[in-house]
Amino acid sequence: MSTISIKLEFGGGLELLFANKRSYRVDIPAVVPVDNSTSLSLSPSPYPASASASTSSSTTTTTGTGTTSGTGTETDTDTVTVIEKETKNVDVAYLIHYMRDHMLTERVELFMEKGTVRPGILVLINDTDWELEGEGEYELKNGDEVVFISTLHGG
Repeated sequence: MSTISIKLEFGGGLELLFANKRSYRVDIPAVVPVDNSTSLSLSPSPYPASASASTSSSTTTTTGTGTTSGTGTETDTDTVTVIEKETKNVDVAYLIHYMRDHMLTERVELFMEKGTVRPGILVLINDTDWELEGEGEYELKNGDEVVFISTLHGG
């Protein structure tokens, strides 16, 4: 599975929610589920990070054969079902969910609201306001720097 490395920084007191650390370097998957779920998948996506098309499928593979023994009983058949989720290139929306699930140490309500960062948190992507970059839809690239600054208490 391909990953990208990004730098995260926190300010304005937001670092208190992230183990009191102002800066992190994280490696995240280059291709992620469309639903932004951050749990580990049982099967890696067959689509490379450069793929821009989304896809989904469900397949069933039989790994054994059912045979009848001399006593008339059937032997075990192993069946594995693999369900692949729709995927997309990693974006800031996924990053926010990843941070919530893997980095946030307390009080999720101070960081997220309605699936995105709550109002009062400035987000900068490579020193540019994320609103100018497409907000959560911005596709992250290797080496990007994302800064989160709380203005909730005068940040």
